[in-house]
Amino acid sequence: MKKLLIIGIAFLAIQVSAQETKENKRNDMRKERMEQMKNMTPEERAEMATTRMSKALDLTEAQQEKVKALHLKQVEKRKNIIAERKAMTESAEREKPSKEEMQALRAERMKAREEMTTELKAILTDAQFEKWQSQQEMMRERGEKMRKRRDTEGKK
Repeated sequence: MKKLLIIGIAFLAIQVSAQETKENKRNDMRKERMEQMKNMTPEERAEMATTRMSKALDLTEAQQEKVKALHLKQVEKRKNIIAERKAMTESAEREKPSKEEMQALRAERMKAREEMTTELKAILTDAQFEKWQSQQEMMRERGEKMRKRRDTEGKK
């Protein structure tokens, strides 16, 4: 009986350590990808996003050029916004933005997203646009699921 109990405990310990190792690898890979993204130029980011979209939606050459220009414009905008926020937080000594500022930033993001959607709708066919919208919805749901998981893990 004691041997079975010891074997059971040993098995449980091995299982727990294996899960922790798997989670650590996943986190390391995620950090590595984030570092690679930080080091990419706006043109490289736009190219990567265009390639991904082209594979998913089967874009024509003309569509690829237009989408690449749109992605490049978005990446440049995002880069400028990040630089502005970084300068603002450094000068304000890391004060949290007020509710009004947060609402303004949220409204700005929504406006940028709507502009992108409008421009993409003009470039893509109806079928491609619908497929893109469904992919965006799936990504949104996946993000919400990950946030919930992260929040519940953080409370432990």
